[in-house]
Amino acid sequence: MNMRKLFYLFISALILVSCQNANEYSIKGRVANPDFEGTNVYLQMITDDAMVTTDTALVENGAFTFSGAVDSVRLRFVLLDESIAPRQENRIPLLLEPGTLKVTFDSVVTVSGSKINQAYTDFRLKQRDLGMQIRGLVERYNSAQATGTLTEEMDAEINTRYDSISSQMTELSFNFIRENIQNDLGQYSFMASSSMFEPEQQREILESADETFKSKENIQRVIKRLENLERVAIGQKFVDFTLKNS
Repeated sequence: MNMRKLFYLFISALILVSCQNANEYSIKGRVANPDFEGTNVYLQMITDDAMVTTDTALVENGAFTFSGAVDSVRLRFVLLDESIAPRQENRIPLLLEPGTLKVTFDSVVTVSGSKINQAYTDFRLKQRDLGMQIRGLVERYNSAQATGTLTEEMDAEINTRYDSISSQMTELSFNFIRENIQNDLGQYSFMASSSMFEPEQQREILESADETFKSKENIQRVIKRLENLERVAIGQKFVDFTLKNS
C-alpha cells in the first residue's frame, strides 16, 4: 500500500472519530444527600403514555455518570430513587445534547454545561424564589388570621403583594417559554403551565411553535379552545355593533 492510500485512510479514520466524538454526551451528577449512596439513578424519556427508562447509573461516593451518543438534542429526565427521600426534589428535565452536562441534587437541583440548560436552571431558581415569597405571604396571612391580628390594611397589603408576585411569576414563565418554544424544554414548560397564561399570551407563544409541536393532541386542544374563544369574541363584537346601530 503506497503512502498516498495510507494518508487517505488516516484522514478518513480521523474524520470518523471526530464525528463520533461530536455526538458524544456525558452527564456528570452529584447527590448531596448520603441516603442515596448505592441507589440507582435513571435517565428517562417521556412518551404519550409513561416515563420510559433509557439508562441507569449508580450513586457512588455521591456521584453518578451517564454517557453515550445522541444524534439530535432530546428532552430527558434524570430521576433519583423516589423511595429514599419522597419530600426531596428528585427529578429534573434537561436537554440532552453533545458535550458535558453537570447535574447537582442538593437543596436545589441544578443543570449546567450548555446555554439552554443553564437558562432553564436560572428560570427555575427565579421561580423558586417567587414561590418562597408567596409561601411567606400565605404563612403571614394564616398566622394573623389565627391570632386575630389580621386588619383590613394588612389584608389589602398581603393581597396586593400576592397579586404582584403572581404577575411576576407569570411574566417569568411567559418570557422563558416564548424564547424557548422551538426546543423541547420550552415546549415541555408550555405543556405544564399553559393554563396560567391569558389567551393572547398563549396565541403569541404558539405562533412561534413548529408544526410538529402544534400537531400534538394536547396542544390541539389548546388551539381549538383559543379558536372557540376567538369566535365567541367576534360574535360578541357583531352583537354589540348591531345593537349600537339599531
